[in-house]
Amino acid sequence: MFTAFNLSEDKISELFRMIFKLDISPGSISNTLARLKEYLKEDYKKLEQEIEKAKFVHRDDTGWRKNGETNWLSVASTANTVYFKINKRLNAQNAKKLKLAKDCVQISDAHPAYNNTCKEQQKDWAHLSRLAKKPKHYFKDKKDKQDYEKRVSKIMKLYSQAKKDKLSLGCSKKLQEEYDAKLLEILGEKNKRENRWFGKNALSLKQYILKQQGKWFTFLKYEYVAPTNNKAERDIRHPVIKRKISQQNRSTTHMHSYEMQASLYMTSKTRGLEYSQMLQEIITPQLRGEI
Repeated sequence: MFTAFNLSEDKISELFRMIFKLDISPGSISNTLARLKEYLKEDYKKLEQEIEKAKFVHRDDTGWRKNGETNWLSVASTANTVYFKINKRLNAQNAKKLKLAKDCVQISDAHPAYNNTCKEQQKDWAHLSRLAKKPKHYFKDKKDKQDYEKRVSKIMKLYSQAKKDKLSLGCSKKLQEEYDAKLLEILGEKNKRENRWFGKNALSLKQYILKQQGKWFTFLKYEYVAPTNNKAERDIRHPVIKRKISQQNRSTTHMHSYEMQASLYMTSKTRGLEYSQMLQEIITPQLRGEI
């Protein structure tokens, strides 16, 4: 109820009274959920190990409150595994705690925390597209706006053509390098005198892309690498809804218990398994003293 259906402790307590005629206080429910941390830690550790052995990993993050202070909930996910971790800060030190495999490709947005966590990376084209369509600054005049839109159009057409070439030509390092070169040409890095960029929005977009140079077309090198980070964004949506309902955690124990519950729930959902059955198989042997 708390994790899969995102109900609050108050609502769960109310349902127990209405349906089962059991008087269980929200505090008792909260304590029970916190104690799950001890039962789930080994299986939660297994999820972390699966992520660390993966050939590709999608990563994203969102704010998470504990007693009024902002923490950060991060997700790392593959085709079959979802792993959540809540840290006090979103920085490179915490991001590197997840020891990814040497041949792993990381798909993420351009947040600097993820810059040095993996040898090969794919930056999120969906995030770049949203950023390009909503420029931060006012345009100086109509010409400035038209020039910006023309440049954005060229970049997105290049991305569209890259996806088509991946399907028709197959994946290769050569294809990746060709598109890296084409992107630099559009950005004016090959001929700066003839292709200068003007305006705050255009220069800001150019700087954003160049900071992640060589990481935009990694998906052309590997068949299993996607050009967007939609997988992580979908996986993190469930805790975001939970955050809107429950607002925050009151204790560190409860917070880390939830990251374990959410990880197992989203993993079971990804694998087409019943979350309640998964919990039963994990907890029952421990209650019986079999583990």
